[in-house]
Amino acid sequence: MIEAGTIETRLPELLAQKYETAGIYLLSLRVHGHRIEVVCDSDSGLSIDDCTDITRYLRFHIDHEDLFPGNYVLEVSSPGLDKPLKLLRQYKKNVGRTVTVACVDGQVVEGGLALVDDQGVCIASGASNKKNRQTDSMVRLLWNDIKETLVIPRTK
Repeated sequence: MIEAGTIETRLPELLAQKYETAGIYLLSLRVHGHRIEVVCDSDSGLSIDDCTDITRYLRFHIDHEDLFPGNYVLEVSSPGLDKPLKLLRQYKKNVGRTVTVACVDGQVVEGGLALVDDQGVCIASGASNKKNRQTDSMVRLLWNDIKETLVIPRTK
């Protein structure tokens, strides 16, 4: 048996070894009780087939390397739209989409994610002026100013 805590180290290594060149990366890994939750993403989006392949690959290694004692449930998924963006590459992937940004000062900015760089983001937000005309303004937010960013689902 491999020592406790090794699964949290070994699974990210395994994922990087096999999937890094395909642009698939680990967002979170959580082990609680007999449940192992793995959330992955990709620069081009993660399909159900990708999740199935990752599940089979990880299950094989968990079993053959004896990484988990006894029975376990392995859940591999992509982040849902209800999950906030965490990594710079997630922000870049969503340029052009509508987002809601909650700032650490309590301000909320909604608009199109126009630019992402090492310092922060620019949000193209629509605002009404005194004559009730719609105007577009660009809001610059630094990474330290951002508490949480959610992508707003597109509606037809």
